[in-house]
Amino acid sequence: MEFCSQIDRSTLELSVFSHECISFSRCSYLSSLAQIKYDNLKNIDILSYDYVDNFRKKSSELCTVPCKNLSSKIENVKVGISKACNYNCYHCFNRRHADTSRDKEIYFYILNNIKGHSLNSLILGHQGEVFLYYEEIKNYLSELSFTDFKQVIFQTNLSLLNTFRIDELKKISDKTGVNYVFLPSLNGITPETHKAVTGQDDYYQVEGNLRYLLNQFGPQNIKVTFVIKEPNMSDLPNVDSYLKNFGVKYLNISYDMFDTKCKDLYLNFLNKGYLKCIYETASLDETVKSNVLKKYPKIKLNGSPITAYELWKSQNKDESLLQKAEENIKKNIEKIQIRDDYDDLLTIGITIHKEQQLSNSLVKTLLESKRIKFLISNDGGKNFNKDLKSLLSNKKNVEFIYAEPGIENNRQNILSHTNSKYVYIIDYDDELKLNESKLLDILDHTKDEVIMVNPYENGSIPDYIYHSDTQFFVTTWAQIFSTDFIRQVGGYIQTWNFYHEEFGTNANILANIYSRNIQYDVSYIQDDKILYYNHLLNEDAHNSLLKMDISKIISFIREVPKNDRIFFKKLFLSIFKERISLMNLPEKDYTKVISTIDKVRDKV
Repeated sequence: MEFCSQIDRSTLELSVFSHECISFSRCSYLSSLAQIKYDNLKNIDILSYDYVDNFRKKSSELCTVPCKNLSSKIENVKVGISKACNYNCYHCFNRRHADTSRDKEIYFYILNNIKGHSLNSLILGHQGEVFLYYEEIKNYLSELSFTDFKQVIFQTNLSLLNTFRIDELKKISDKTGVNYVFLPSLNGITPETHKAVTGQDDYYQVEGNLRYLLNQFGPQNIKVTFVIKEPNMSDLPNVDSYLKNFGVKYLNISYDMFDTKCKDLYLNFLNKGYLKCIYETASLDETVKSNVLKKYPKIKLNGSPITAYELWKSQNKDESLLQKAEENIKKNIEKIQIRDDYDDLLTIGITIHKEQQLSNSLVKTLLESKRIKFLISNDGGKNFNKDLKSLLSNKKNVEFIYAEPGIENNRQNILSHTNSKYVYIIDYDDELKLNESKLLDILDHTKDEVIMVNPYENGSIPDYIYHSDTQFFVTTWAQIFSTDFIRQVGGYIQTWNFYHEEFGTNANILANIYSRNIQYDVSYIQDDKILYYNHLLNEDAHNSLLKMDISKIISFIREVPKNDRIFFKKLFLSIFKERISLMNLPEKDYTKVISTIDKVRDKV
């Protein structure tokens, strides 16, 4: 992230954290200040609630904007409660495009609750299409005055507007004195690319609404976003000139975070000087020199393109360090059984501890499966799960294996025993439904290293937030990995056994990718009928903060210099620090952990 999109850096963001639970945060890149259930919302004043506000100390390492400049005073509120949308874009992270009656009730309750506070801005959008509730929104806007908000900002796909509605909105804005700003998302600059992304034939409706908005509200109040996606990649060279012909002054170009092809195209255009990142807030020179871009290939040093590997060498003159790291990587990979020929397309590994029981969904899937290899790894030894072994005794594609104590050891053990092209690891308490033939057909025809699956259906809760600069590495249980790839990037390292072990694994994977210039391609299974995953435990049971032992984190950090499985230690600690910032640690514990990381990193 090379810029801060927060207005005056004094914004409070409200979004749906899970089913009937609202998340309050200062920024999408930072962890939540609070998660409050619907039933408790009416007992608090949203803008005077006593949040545990650690945002200044929780700045992401991969976000270059200093969060210490954020204001402690809330002047803007971004409301993204509604998920209702008339589009079903292929790339959208929301699988559910509708609200329950309760969702809608809470949405408008919150909007009414934040009136009367003399705020600078109300930002409507983030998850759904704001104008799907046009009549309700129109009535709400009509009741506002300049003492409620100075401006209202709409994030919209433009498809539900028309000249009558735009005229109506202009009259309301003029009458109330509240300025309106529109942030339209443009999905394509031709009918073909627009339909390929959205599935809709309303390109000319969107185009006409954009022209009319510019005419009625002026180009200073229209800021267009164009997100590079595979169906509209051909549009990229012409987007700027296309919008200038409309009279658009402000254009934000970004890319589909799940698609490395789009990222590479974006960075290529950016580094050649063809693009600016965001409106007027970042110049091209400042953007190209950002630390985030230097972590990827196609970067420039002194005007010449170099790889991340070459950059690493330029920053680490002692090549013996790199040689030692490569030797350690090779030794560790050699410890794992590596085969050039694969017996199967996919191995699904299931971690289990001692007498833990598999979910009914997993047992049913195991009994029905015929072509996928299953490895059940128990870190408690051979004397457990006798009934399960008996039940599955006739299943030749199911094997029980045993690991040293520790969840990450279970995962490493599964990887060690995997002789398939791809590996997918989940836990004993997960729900898994799959269409074997369709899934294996996908894997048989792809060469991608990572296949994303959707873990957020039916109320399943993401354990911590997604970060664009870390790509798909939000978790290790939401992806099918190429077996060679996961071995190449270091496999699974032992961290600690509490919420959540993936922090250390992901930091190691990312450090290896950045430092060794490892390339990868990502694809995404969008149809949950092919592979459906859900974590079955309820929110309270899964929130393992009760098991949290800060001393274990501190001990793990202090041992990093001696940990032979962590190769690029300084970069590992930087990414690990960013990961820790995404947890809801108490301020005292957070300060202690970050201080320890900084001290160890200085000595590495």
